[in-house]
Amino acid sequence: MSALPSLSKEIAFLNSLDICKSLNDRTLETMIKDFEEIFLKPGEVLFREGDSSDALYVVIQGGLLIEKGLSFQQTAKCPRPNQNVILQII
Repeated sequence: MSALPSLSKEIAFLNSLDICKSLNDRTLETMIKDFEEIFLKPGEVLFREGDSSDALYVVIQGGLLIEKGLSFQQTAKCPRPNQNVILQII
């Protein structure tokens, strides 16, 4: 079953996002036509630093963890430049 709501609910949802507030409903409808719904399991990587960017992701349910290189404890103690960033489903 789809997590995406009906078109009017999708527009209302997008209007609630700061990034979309200045867009009119017609523009949002055009965007929605190009939406692709994806489902990821906990621990699955959505993308990694350096991957080419060809999409905008909107999280409808769940959350994301952004990880940079080392574990949080290690990163807090000794941050290093040029570490890889991984976006992971939580």
